[in-house]
Amino acid sequence: MSAPAFSIVSLGAAPVPAVHADGRFETGAGASLVVENPSDASTLAQLSGASVAQVEQAIIAAVSGKDR
Repeated sequence: MSAPAFSIVSLGAAPVPAVHADGRFETGAGASLVVENPSDASTLAQLSGASVAQVEQAIIAAVSGKDR
């Protein structure tokens, strides 16, 4: 089982699109995950995973890119 692909939706107050495929960044369309500070349970970041379609697009781009 491979690790899920995640993008940072927000780190503090600033949104950061971080799913990268085919030379561009976009916000993940998959499930969300909140990263908490273990010392005080405050939110450090909110992550949005890549959707199945985004992972498929990234794989297609990677395979086609290796032939360039």
